[in-house]
Amino acid sequence: KGIATEVCRRLLEFAFENTSLEAVVATIDDENHKSENVLLKSGFVYKGRMRAYGEDSPHYRINREQWGGLTRDKSN
Repeated sequence: KGIATEVCRRLLEFAFENTSLEAVVATIDDENHKSENVLLKSGFVYKGRMRAYGEDSPHYRINREQWGGLTRDKSN
């Protein structure tokens, strides 16, 4: 259990520590509540709905500043 969340967090770590990305976005299928939980546990914030892959889907986002706050909180 928790493997998907750990993978998601490691991907965010790579994105923010090894690239110049300012934000990472994600979209999921409406009924995929497990993926939603992974995103929320990893620090993503629900931002409403957006058009993705030809469908109107839930949209999540985390920016560099939000991610940095999460990693600082974990080290305390």
